[in-house]
Amino acid sequence: MEIGGKVALVTGAARRLGKAMACRLATEGMHVAVHWNTSQKEAIQTVEECRSHGVKSLAVQGDLSDPGCVSAIIEEARQLGPLQVLINNASRFIPLGLDQVDTHELEFDHRIHVVSPLLLAREFARQLPTGEQGRVIQMLDWRAQIADPQYFSYGLAKAGLLHLTRLLAVELAPEITVNAISPG
Repeated sequence: MEIGGKVALVTGAARRLGKAMACRLATEGMHVAVHWNTSQKEAIQTVEECRSHGVKSLAVQGDLSDPGCVSAIIEEARQLGPLQVLINNASRFIPLGLDQVDTHELEFDHRIHVVSPLLLAREFARQLPTGEQGRVIQMLDWRAQIADPQYFSYGLAKAGLLHLTRLLAVELAPEITVNAISPG
């Protein structure tokens, strides 16, 4: 897929790995929507860095623990044009052992790591122009496949994201390729 002039939405792109991916896409000529939740200042800096590569970029705010914001995130990102790439990178990484996990924590992590990525992928697929190829990339963690009891809720949610990736890969093929990257 040639990415020059195409549009990507990267969730959790204000800092760390999300920022690195957004900026790299910009250096390759891709317009980038930089999603953020609580890191507005960093998101604006990331947008400016992306723009310095001669592409369009904008910051898109949304709390992915509230899946109701997904449609608004997609619509705002589409100001740059139809989206061809979605990177579900936003995450919450809180150490919670079995004794600390409660229903609220489990549901919170599940909304961020499974429910919102599912809804984002669905909206992404719906807006993709007929005949266009798309890409969805899910950012996993080794804890999706190997148990780490110090991150009980997070690991369980990332395992759900892994299975969601497999389901989406089957459902959205061949127009949209769905892959996962598991750093570390």
